[in-house]
Amino acid sequence: MENELKFEILINSIADKGYGIVDDFINPEMCSELRKRLLANLNNGSLSKAGIGNAAKLQKNVEIRGDSILWIDTDSSDVFEKKYLDLVADFIQYMNRTCFTGLRSSEIHYAVFPPNAFYKKHVDSFANDKSRQYSLIVYLNEDWTDADGGQLKIYQDSGDIEITPLGGRAVCFSSHLIPHEVLPAVRLRQSLTGWLKK
Repeated sequence: MENELKFEILINSIADKGYGIVDDFINPEMCSELRKRLLANLNNGSLSKAGIGNAAKLQKNVEIRGDSILWIDTDSSDVFEKKYLDLVADFIQYMNRTCFTGLRSSEIHYAVFPPNAFYKKHVDSFANDKSRQYSLIVYLNEDWTDADGGQLKIYQDSGDIEITPLGGRAVCFSSHLIPHEVLPAVRLRQSLTGWLKK
C-alpha cells in the first residue's frame, strides 16, 4: 500500500508536469546497501565508461558523457538488488493496471559520475529503438546538499527545473519527450538509472 502511494504520486505528477519526483522511493537501508554494492563494484573495476547511442552507433565521448556504469542482471541473486528489481516490477504492474501503458520489462544500471563529470542535454530514447517508454532514476548519494551540485536539469517550455540527487529520491519521466542533463558535482554522484520498456 505504501509503495502504491509512491507510484501514484509519480504517475499523477508525470501526467500533470511531465515528470514525477518522490522522496524515499527506497528506504534508507536499501539505499545504503545498494550504495555499498555500487562502491564495491567501482573499487574492483567492474564498472565501464558509458557510451552514447546503441548497437553499431555506440560511441564513447567524455565531452558529452562522463559516467561509468554496470548493468544489473535481471536474475541477480543479491538480496537488495532483487528487492529493487521487484519494486520496479511492481511499479510496472501498477502502471499497466492503472494507466494501460503496456510495459513489459525494465533495464537498470548503476551509474557513477566522478567529480566534475556531466552528461549534456539529451533524451533517453534511441532513434532506431523506441522501446524505452519511461526513465526511472533513483539516487544513492549520502548526505547530499544543493552545494554538492550534480542536479538533474529537466528542460521544459514552461521553465527548466533542477532536481537535487538526494539519496532514496526517485525521478521518473517520458524517455522520448523530456530532454535533460546531469550537471557537474563536487563529489562522487551515484544512482540507479533504468528504463521501463515495451
